[in-house]
Amino acid sequence: MYWDDEAEKSFDAYIDNIGGNGLDFEGYRIYRASDPAFLDSKVITNAQGSPTYLLPVAQFDLEDGIKGYDSLGFEGVHFDLGDDTGLLHSWVDTELRTDLLITTQLHLTILATMQEV
Repeated sequence: MYWDDEAEKSFDAYIDNIGGNGLDFEGYRIYRASDPAFLDSKVITNAQGSPTYLLPVAQFDLEDGIKGYDSLGFEGVHFDLGDDTGLLHSWVDTELRTDLLITTQLHLTILATMQEV
């Protein structure tokens, strides 16, 4: 799969208005699922043990010193901000099993991530 760099240029007016950096793009996460609602990818639980968050199959982030886990957390979870791996604009799913594609739909999505406030 491949994508452009438009998300990297986005401006977050809300964050800018509260004193943060409006140019808060940090990276990309790619998620894979066999159902359109991505329910089988919700394997990260919140503090109450409920499956709430998706587990990415790949993550690419800016080489800017922002890495590790976020300091704030949400619902008992601290999010991985990446490892300064650098940005890519394409990814090949090397774990794709073509025999499953005959009976199962595969869904991929990519999300842009932001810096923490």
